[in-house]
This record gives sequence, structure tokens and C-alpha cells, in this order.
Amino acid sequence: MGILLACAAVMIGGMFYTWSMNHNNSGNGSNRVSKVALQVAGNPVEDRLLADAISQQAKGAISEGGDPALSEIEATRAAFNSLLDSAAQSGLVQKLGIKTDDATLLADLKKKLEDDILNERLQLMGRGQLKPNATDADFEKVLGRPLAQIRADADKRNKEMVSTPEGRRTAVLTLAPTLLTDYYKNVTKPTDQEVKDSYNQYQFKRVLVQPPLANKPSIDDRIKAAQADIAKNVPFEQVIDKYSDEHPFTGKKARDTTIPMLQSELSMNPAYKPLLGLKPGQVSPVITVPEGKAIYKLLSVKSNLPNDFEKNKERYRQTYVATAASQKQMADLAEYKKTPGLIVFKSPPLKAFYDFMQATDNSAAADGKSEVDRVRAAYDEAVQAEAKSDGFNTRPAVLARYAASNYLWGAPGSDKAKLRPERIDTLQAVLQDSESFQARKDLFDLYMEEKKYDEAFGQLLEAAKNNTSYDRAGFQRFNDVRDMLSRLQKANGIKPEQVKQVEAAQLDWSRARAENDKMMEEQRKEQAKAAAEQQALEAKDKAEMAKAMKAAEKTKGGKAPAGKPGASTTPGTTPAPGSSVKSGGITATIVPPKTGAPKK
Repeated sequence: MGILLACAAVMIGGMFYTWSMNHNNSGNGSNRVSKVALQVAGNPVEDRLLADAISQQAKGAISEGGDPALSEIEATRAAFNSLLDSAAQSGLVQKLGIKTDDATLLADLKKKLEDDILNERLQLMGRGQLKPNATDADFEKVLGRPLAQIRADADKRNKEMVSTPEGRRTAVLTLAPTLLTDYYKNVTKPTDQEVKDSYNQYQFKRVLVQPPLANKPSIDDRIKAAQADIAKNVPFEQVIDKYSDEHPFTGKKARDTTIPMLQSELSMNPAYKPLLGLKPGQVSPVITVPEGKAIYKLLSVKSNLPNDFEKNKERYRQTYVATAASQKQMADLAEYKKTPGLIVFKSPPLKAFYDFMQATDNSAAADGKSEVDRVRAAYDEAVQAEAKSDGFNTRPAVLARYAASNYLWGAPGSDKAKLRPERIDTLQAVLQDSESFQARKDLFDLYMEEKKYDEAFGQLLEAAKNNTSYDRAGFQRFNDVRDMLSRLQKANGIKPEQVKQVEAAQLDWSRARAENDKMMEEQRKEQAKAAAEQQALEAKDKAEMAKAMKAAEKTKGGKAPAGKPGASTTPGTTPAPGSSVKSGGITATIVPPKTGAPKK
């Protein structure tokens, strides 16, 4: 029902939200006036954006035992990517000149509402809240509103929305995925031969060079060296052995790994198009792939055309069109997102988080720097953004710094003695606005190494008090606290009264977990009882339906007539026996009433 009402109000599900005001650090405050933090393809984004999306995604991860701070990082990344994709799709709609006049927008919004009404109905059926043969009246009873009213309200809101510039922008953002999908399907017109060729199977081997973590030549230097060896006629397998970063399947070597690709994959992806001109035995130029850069060698080409192709040509054509349109749309969107000036940041903290995402995205690494160097630059930028936030929420910069610090601390060959001061400062910063068992555990380890036992005890006690998960992750944290306490006791760094404080927190957790287990067991019993009742009800309905059909067959002297497909009745009329009634997309045949003794 929530989905339906949100759709009726024409909201952008999961997109434009208010940035969380719960973090009252530098530049924050619940009474602060919201400002535009960035623009994406001309769409202004206020700094109060993203909060609900981030909060909901983070809650889901935390409820499954995830660490709050780490979950917040991933939720922010996901929400940011969703924001950028949606805004970029809207910009691409404008660039391609796709029609967005009032009539088009209103028609598509109406269609979207009908799709969501159907999806809502199916979800209610799936949850057992609506029977499969339910009428519209049954559906409306569950919704709490007449469908006609929902449609009328949505129509009114939609017309009001497209009458303003802000509303039209919202409508285009909402409909951009549909508008783009329809556009690319309409312009994709393959010949029969193109559809046939799409089933050609190519077999390759490749030299894959990924951006180095650290202390290695750049990706460009290594791929050029591989090209030089190939030009000297060094066997391709030896070049793979020397340069490739491919991770083969267990028991295989990179030189033995073959990569199958359909011609449709090659023709629909601009990056792979140079591979189409190869003949078996030939080697490609350098190809930029999501993992880095690669050189391919074609081994063979074989047709895998389905046996029933000629018989079902149109079906295969539609499959080709759907795939080709989707691939072209994704490729064009990815290219469009590289447009200079597409994203204009006003908020330094948000830019710092975005730049951290780019630093760990190999496909965005065009400067040849090692990943460690890129992450180090992102860390430094985040520190600066915290210090100079220009009045914007600093939390994105804090999260970027924490994520970058985790990466740098765990990087092979990292100088932990040099990183220690900034590592401690970063962990303390992230704990100012959210709890994190992992951050406290990491701080505990650092303080233990420095023999700062009072500080270590402080982190240990807070970690014990804030363990509010009662699943496997919570039990692991309980054990971690016990091990941390043991380490502090062996170092003679804790007083007896401090031990009692930690043990009291552990006891509180054990009691709370027992209560939680009891509650969960009661819920499981209630769910099992409800499921059994639902099964019994469905069995009763099935038996009654079978009984009614049997009676109808006896009355008619045969099976009940099927009626005319698609026939329907109007409100206030009685359906004729044998006619069909559509209810929310479900067609039912009306069984005539029993009027007398069955014929023998």
C-alpha cells in the first residue's frame, strides 16, 4: 500500500531525500537553512539530500549485524550512485531530444501508476493479504481507498506537477529510465543477418593489466611493455605469464584461461568493437575494460545459432533488440557521465566522498597512478574538506576519510608506524557521530600497542555497552570483548572495578539476548500458525471452487462455458452466465446459479 500511495503522489522512489541532520558537527545544525550542495546535469541537489535513502539502506545492513559506520559508508556510496545515475539519465533524455511535453509525461505517469497498482496487487497476494481470485472490491478494502479515487488523485497531482518547472523536472527524473528504454528500443532496427551473427561465439585469451596497488610500474607502462614483447613475437602465453593480473579459476593458470564472448557482446559494447575485426590468431590493440586494460588474442569463432531460429525469428529479434538497446543505453549513459562539468560541487565534503569513490573505481582511473596514491590523495582531500566545509554537513568527508584510512592501513607494505597518528585521529572522528564496534576494536588495539591502558579500557567498555546485535555477529562481538578484556588483564592494565564494569555490560547483553531469543521464538510460532491457517483457508477455497464447478457441469450437462475472452461488465449490472469479468488484471468466468435438480 505504501508503494501505491507513494506512486500516486509521483515521488521518486529512493532518489531525492533530505540529507541527515543528526550529525551536529562542524557546519551542521538542525535549524540550518538548506543549500544547493551540487548540480548534476543541471538538476540542483540540496545538502539535505540522501538521508532517507542512506538511513534505510544502512538500517537494513545494521539489522543483519553490520557495523553502523561501515554500513553508513556503503549506504552513502549506494545512494550517491543512485542520485548520479538518475540525474544523468534525466540529462541524457534532454541531450537526445526525447519528447517530454505535457501529454507524453502525463501518459507515461499514468502507465507507471497502473504498473505499480498491478505490482502492489501481486505483492499483497504474495504476502497472503489478498486471495488470487480477489475482486477489485477486495483489493480496495486492503488498500483502504477506492482505485478510482487513487487514479483521480494521481491524475490531479500529475497535472499540477507538470505545470511548474520544478514539477516537470521531478517528472522527467521519475520517468527517465522508461523514456530512455523506449527510445533505444525504437532506434534499434537489426537486420536478419545481424541477429544471426549475434550468436557467433568468440574464444579469446588475454593479457589483463590492473592498476597497481603500490610499488609497481604504472598500468600504462606495463601494458606498453606487453605490447612491445608481442611485437617481438614473444609467444602470447609467455606474455600472459609475465604481465597478466588475471585471477584464473582454481587449478588453472592465467595462460590456460579462455574467455568466451558472443558477437552480440562485442558489437553492443563500444570498448569491445575492435575485437570484431580480428581473425583467429590475431592480437587486438589495447582495450580498456572495467578491471583495467587488456590485450586480446582471438582463438576461434563458432556459430551457436539456435535450431529454431527461422521458425521463431521474430522472438529472437525482440530479444536482440532488448539486449542491444539496454547495452547501448548503458554505454551512452557511462559516456555521458564523463561530460566535463556534468557534476558541479558546492559542498567540499560531498566532493571528497565522490572523489574517494572515484579513487577506488578502476574504470575511472585514467591517470595511471597506483590505487594507493589515488586513495592517499582522497584521504588528504577529506581532511581538508572537514576543516573547510563552507557550512555544509561534514559527515560525508568523515566517512570518506574513514574508508580511505581503512584502505591505506590494510594496503600491502603500509608503514603503520607512520600512519598510526592519523589512524587514531580518524577513528576518533568517525565515533563522534555514530557507533562502530570495529572502530572501537581498532582503537583498542592501537592503544594496547602504545601501552595506553586507560584509553584501551575506555574503548573496551564502550564496545561492550554498544553491542546491541543478538545474532551471530553480536555473539562474535561478545567473544571479542571477552578476548579484549583478557588481553588487558594479562597486561595488568585494568583495575578490578573496571573488570566488573565490563562484565556487567556482558551480563546485560546475555540477558537481552535471552529475551530476544524468546521473543523471536514466539514470533516464529505465530508465523507458523498464521501460515497453517492460510494453507487451510486456501485448501477450503479450492475445495469449494471444485465443488461449484462440478455442480455447474451437472447443471449444464457438461463443462461451464468459457465465455467471450476479454468481456467485462459495467458497475451496477449483473454479469451474464458464462461471461468473463476482469478484476485488477484477473479474468474470472461467471458460473450460472443452480436453479433446480441436476439433469440425469
